[in-house]
Amino acid sequence: MAFTNKQMPKANEIWNPSFTPRSEGMKHENSYTDNEIVSKKEQTVSSSFLPSYTKSYSQTRLEVTTSDYTWKIDQFGRLAAIVDTLNSPPFGENNQYKIQMNILRKDFLCAIRILIRTGTAFTGLCTTTIMHPPETVLASRSISCRISDMTLLIDVLDDSYISTEAFIIHCKIEHFHQLISNTIHMNLQPSTTVFKEVKSFEGSTLEFISKNEKSIKFIVGEEQYVISKKLLCDTNSNYFKIICLIHDGKEKDMTNELATDNELQTFKQILIFILTGSVEQCDYEMLKKLLTAADKYDVPTLKLTCEHYLLRYITIKNAVELIQLALLSKAKFLETHSTTFIKFHIKEITNTKEFKSLSQEDLNKVLEFIEKLETLESSTIQSFSSAT
Repeated sequence: MAFTNKQMPKANEIWNPSFTPRSEGMKHENSYTDNEIVSKKEQTVSSSFLPSYTKSYSQTRLEVTTSDYTWKIDQFGRLAAIVDTLNSPPFGENNQYKIQMNILRKDFLCAIRILIRTGTAFTGLCTTTIMHPPETVLASRSISCRISDMTLLIDVLDDSYISTEAFIIHCKIEHFHQLISNTIHMNLQPSTTVFKEVKSFEGSTLEFISKNEKSIKFIVGEEQYVISKKLLCDTNSNYFKIICLIHDGKEKDMTNELATDNELQTFKQILIFILTGSVEQCDYEMLKKLLTAADKYDVPTLKLTCEHYLLRYITIKNAVELIQLALLSKAKFLETHSTTFIKFHIKEITNTKEFKSLSQEDLNKVLEFIEKLETLESSTIQSFSSAT
């Protein structure tokens, strides 16, 4: 086939993928007559519709103020014989608590009742422990409720506890202030702006192609795929545009160019996507391979489709893997939402072996993405102050 100088592509425009996928592929299970797959429609792939899909994550935490207090009473045996009530010095963040000890005597037996004194009621947890020095536990009790002034913390009915010269009361108060919930919503439907970036190729090239062979038969292993040149160019892939421009003949045998089974299978998936406009029978592993192949052969709509479906699988365990894949494949949609997920779950993800295994270069990139990202995060607060 002859070309004029105006029609012949420049040398630096010839497509040359820079890397080869390594992992295993997935076989396509559809059957076709004589192993030949023929294009039966001329719709453009870039107008394919991705279903609406959102992922939301919430984290709820309890805002607590903890007051840890130890009260040691020396010569307690003597005091218990002459006083009815003992009050501790005030403690807590604003000295809002005291412990009151009531000593009850009857028929020479002595019991101890320990209560809390506070000017403001609160919801919380209080654990009271009675000990002999240095740390011999005699009794312990926890209460979790609405705590107000004169709430009973613990009763001691055995007077043998007070026969010592020293007595220790340890009180740990956890004041529950409010529940704070943070939520993020990830809209996995690419925006109109994103779709514009993968808009179908139109113009003089298609007009030129229409004057020559109308379709190309791709031979991939034992299967054949007949695809119109218009449909190939509508993918907006430079790789397939160049084939349409410079390939001489009705057939193109890809078998020798695709050295591994993985390359054969992923290239078949690309051709099937061009024919049908959809991705089917792809699990998480296959979607990763297909995204790599879509980037290699410059099929932007397939690439965006893989990003969309991969994000449905994102977890704390694989989030780092997905952002690394996004970096390698220049997959901005996947990169943005993976970063959002990592930022929201940063405490959990930084403790994973995947995060700790990041190279310094990738770690710097991830941290930079997180710093620049503006997440659409909503917060709700439930206060305990109105509890009854």
